[in-house]
Amino acid sequence: PYNQGPTARQGNLQTDNSYDDGGSVSALLSLAEYFKENPVKRSLIFFLSDGEEGIGNVATSPEWKRSFCQSIAYKGPPMTCQNYPIGFTAWAKDPTVDLKSLKLVMAMDPLGAPGIKNNDFVAVLGTESTPGLQELMEESFQGAATKPLFVNRQYAATSYSDADALTKDFKPVCEDKENCLNGIPAAWFAQTAFGKYHGGLNGNLLLPAMEYGMIPGIKIPGELATFALDMRKNFDDAALEKVTESIKKVLKNVGNKPDLSYLVYNPQVAKSIKEANAKCGGQVPKCGFSLQDAINNKNAYDFIARALSTATDIDPEVAKPVHLLCTRMSQVLGQIIHAYGGSRKPSEVIPKELEQTSPGLLAMIAMALDFYVKEPYRQPFKST
Repeated sequence: PYNQGPTARQGNLQTDNSYDDGGSVSALLSLAEYFKENPVKRSLIFFLSDGEEGIGNVATSPEWKRSFCQSIAYKGPPMTCQNYPIGFTAWAKDPTVDLKSLKLVMAMDPLGAPGIKNNDFVAVLGTESTPGLQELMEESFQGAATKPLFVNRQYAATSYSDADALTKDFKPVCEDKENCLNGIPAAWFAQTAFGKYHGGLNGNLLLPAMEYGMIPGIKIPGELATFALDMRKNFDDAALEKVTESIKKVLKNVGNKPDLSYLVYNPQVAKSIKEANAKCGGQVPKCGFSLQDAINNKNAYDFIARALSTATDIDPEVAKPVHLLCTRMSQVLGQIIHAYGGSRKPSEVIPKELEQTSPGLLAMIAMALDFYVKEPYRQPFKST
């Protein structure tokens, strides 16, 4: 992938891409091997796609890239060829199976990082667009070694996933006005290790908020931030094994369900949130989110606060203020949840007060924490 490190002058560095996305490839191969010998009742398709980082990161000439993006071979949205998943998008446009037979897509990108050492978690994005999917995932993850934290896909609206081709970017296929396939239910599994994701490049976006008081109560000394290149030597094998076993539990449970027809993707959920944030503005997504997002954010802040209270691999100058922020956010969210609790489904309630918590801030905090992890092969972020 685009391993530039924190500064563009370092160029596109050669790494073995063990975290993004060698970890997920390893997990998929392991899962495929297991389910070949231990089949579930439902069919499972294990899909490895190329070009997920877009044509801009494929080792070809600029002329060839321009030609490809202007040709019918490119199947993605206009003007996004440089950084839009190529392989899976092409398959989604010309699938080898009837798309109506697909009941659920699970994208894994990237895997192999605990989040906080000994408190492994995996972000599960996108369930808000399919009623009943979060409940299915919660049931499937019960007893798993890796904790699922449910995150609204729009918190990472500018990031792309292979699953986008069958969800938010899918063009409806209609038999008539009343019978349309609007997309396929999907969940995106991701583990945060942004200190080495693309060589720490995203620190330029994440760290200013942590260092310059943009987040109330957070002002981390810049010299504490570090990064590492995406190399096998600093990969977390234990975290990958845990999350692979956790996803195996999910596949076992979902794969043996007699009926998944109740899972129906609703494109209006993402659309309404996108429109709401376009109106209210701001860099961090904060508008149009539901009471269910408030509940999920509170659970996530509580988990991170507990993990930070015992974390040994994150500097106390970072752990303490972030712990206090998580505790404070949990209290505010608890008040909102209490005020709006009632007979309506949480996904149908849009609390105006939730905007004051900047819901997308959760994703920023979770991603930024990895820049302060103490581990070998790190180097100071500021000195690059």
